[in-house]
Amino acid sequence: MHNLFTTTILTGIVLATTQCSCLPATEYAKINNPSSKDVTAIQQTLGLFPIAIDTKQFDLLDAVFTPTATGNFTGHSVAVGLPAIKSYFAQGLTGLVSQHNLATLYINMTGTEKATAHHWVQDSYFGTGNATESIYMSWGYHEDDLVKSRGRWLVQKRVSGTSVSRDPDPFSPLKQ
Repeated sequence: MHNLFTTTILTGIVLATTQCSCLPATEYAKINNPSSKDVTAIQQTLGLFPIAIDTKQFDLLDAVFTPTATGNFTGHSVAVGLPAIKSYFAQGLTGLVSQHNLATLYINMTGTEKATAHHWVQDSYFGTGNATESIYMSWGYHEDDLVKSRGRWLVQKRVSGTSVSRDPDPFSPLKQ
């Protein structure tokens, strides 16, 4: 993996330069030839994440992350282990309704039981109770290292980054 820098400029929204570890353009042109079964299984694994988060069914994360997974969520916190990842979202989403949208997925098979995935995300958080008029939105990415364990693809490491947002902390502005 090589580092690329992207700068996002939108009028009225925080400008951000983010660094992502994705393949250089010349590498995308090479034929990776992954198994369609593996690609579909990885897509299904990654697609379960927003369902688990947005429905607050955090036990579904057992089918997304390995028990020893690490998650670096937008530089706010590094969660080590599946219980810490579940706790991070359970605590962070208290009093919030969320919607996560995934887009533009690139999967790179790095072995028969290893892969990386890079995909863009849009996160929306809506306050409840006294904060019903509060809305926070961010646009960013997830970079995942996946492993195939007992026939299932699971995320071993996730690094999330924010390219553009209205506030640097997605959870604090809605809980005031």
